[in-house]
Amino acid sequence: MIPQLNRRLVNMRPIAHSLVLFCLLAACTPNEGNNPVCTSGCLIGTVCYPNGVLNPANPCQVCRAAASASTWSNNDGASCDDQLFCTTSDACTGGVCSGVARNCADAIGCNGVESCDEGAEACVAGTPTCDTNQVCELASDACVTTCTGCAIGGVCYGDGQVNPTDSCLVCTPGSSTTAWTNHDGASCDDGLFCTVADTCASGICSGGARDCADAIACNGVESCDEGAEACVAGTPTCDADEICDTAHDACVATCTGCVIDGTCYGAGQLNPPNACLVCTPGTSASTWTNNDGASCDDGVLCTVSDTCAGGSCSGVTQACDDAVACNGVEMCDEGTGECLAGTSTCATNEICVESQDLCSCPGCLIGGVCHLGAESNLADECQVCNPASSTDGWSIHPRCGCPCFASVQVLRDNLAILNTQYTGGSTCENFTSGSLITVGFFRPGCTSSTCGGWFLTAGSYDYDDPITMQRTPRRQCAMYDCYDGPPPPTVENPDITAIQMNDCVSFLTAFATEQACPGF
Repeated sequence: MIPQLNRRLVNMRPIAHSLVLFCLLAACTPNEGNNPVCTSGCLIGTVCYPNGVLNPANPCQVCRAAASASTWSNNDGASCDDQLFCTTSDACTGGVCSGVARNCADAIGCNGVESCDEGAEACVAGTPTCDTNQVCELASDACVTTCTGCAIGGVCYGDGQVNPTDSCLVCTPGSSTTAWTNHDGASCDDGLFCTVADTCASGICSGGARDCADAIACNGVESCDEGAEACVAGTPTCDADEICDTAHDACVATCTGCVIDGTCYGAGQLNPPNACLVCTPGTSASTWTNNDGASCDDGVLCTVSDTCAGGSCSGVTQACDDAVACNGVEMCDEGTGECLAGTSTCATNEICVESQDLCSCPGCLIGGVCHLGAESNLADECQVCNPASSTDGWSIHPRCGCPCFASVQVLRDNLAILNTQYTGGSTCENFTSGSLITVGFFRPGCTSSTCGGWFLTAGSYDYDDPITMQRTPRRQCAMYDCYDGPPPPTVENPDITAIQMNDCVSFLTAFATEQACPGF
């Protein structure tokens, strides 16, 4: 699910507050006309900006005095946010923030072509390509007439599958097979900075109010600013001739640190809404000082190694390229911060072999589609791609037809002989596992679990005479196709222990193997 986010310019958080609203004493000197002159920054309009400070109205412009001391310079290559959900990897180019189109493709053909909805801030499914009496089954990418999950909008969603555009809705066939069910109690993201612990309730995502209290009384009551996506200080409670000493939570007449906007900050204390500004009394006791070189968080998920420079936080674009061309161009999803796979450049009858960076089919080319080795036929679970047997057709799955798979008749025809010749008994309980026939008769990959199991079944028959095939209702070692579970309980025969039963299973499976697969 891609959360619906309220996109905002993260880099537009307060850069230096009053720092950029008046001529800095450290950067200005009076001239003969008593007008401020900017000696170490950029004098733009009537404001002197220190070198490296971003344009408060445009993070893609920066003060670079060496390039121009009177105009903004382009901040090309810097990460930014164009406030559009449908673009990712936003970066500054020519002083403008822009990104590449978000890749919404889900690699499923039958549900149509996905597109990005800027208004809903989500990737939305296209129009299914199936006939009117069919639905698109996402798991198999096939048009089917029946859906075991939820058939919604012409698409078949599996049990437990979340609505791709709303994580507070889920497919629950037990509640409805034709509509989404509320995913109450699930975690979600309502896209608001000022809420936390977001949870689904009645199909809607919401959270509790963010606690911005800093446990300091003299600086007023803090509040959450959704626009700035930050907690902001309140109005100090001190008298006009006092300041709030945040280190001691007291109104004082003098401050040994920095007095900024009526509040006393200790040396080394960071600006609460901007970690790239710090109180450094040795530089300025009345304004924030750039905290250049410090680690920070620019709020952009697709940047890494975020660092303070010029009082602003920025990072380098996250590298998603895996150096493999045939699997397409990877990109970072700003909604999740994760790298998204690109669209394969291979034809439909090929796949991208990433280890070789080649488009080919190392498995089975069936019906113009390449299937990897061991990949099952979604339309028939007893068929599998086995390049060793065929590279252009399905092979029988080992569970359903491996060479060691004997028929019931093989055991019936030889059960009495087996009993008489090898044990002298007429039941399975006296067989000892591996005493005569060992598991060496199994073909590689064929075991009692992959080829089925032989076990005692209460109430069935055992043969006494191999010639007349007379039988009495005792018990028989019977085979169950593709059975992985434990043997059924032998309520009728409590004298058969679990160990004896397992011995019987192992022995008769090996015997049947020899009969069906001589030489293996």
